[in-house]
Amino acid sequence: MRILIFCCLAIFFIFSCKKKEPPKKILSSSEMAEMLLEVYLAEVKVSATNMPRDSQNKYYQFWQDSLMNRLNIQDSVFKQSYKYYFEHPKLLEDIYSVVIDSLSNRENRLKKDK
Repeated sequence: MRILIFCCLAIFFIFSCKKKEPPKKILSSSEMAEMLLEVYLAEVKVSATNMPRDSQNKYYQFWQDSLMNRLNIQDSVFKQSYKYYFEHPKLLEDIYSVVIDSLSNRENRLKKDK
């Protein structure tokens, strides 16, 4: 559901593109796609637990911090990258296409394994 919302937002913002120089340090589109994929998978795992919402938020934050450490990405770089891609909807749309394709492939593999 969130992916659909983000896709709709990306399409909406296609018409509001502004030309800006990219920040000096942002994630590449492939790195951003990998990060977003991992973030969405974490959200699903956390939301599937029976923990109270505030505990889910703390667990998710812990997971996100460990993910950034594992991928060697600073929080500020991720936020700056997300802001940059959000301001460039065509690039963001391409990133979300990769994320959606990856999620679909994982779903198909899980269905085959059953």
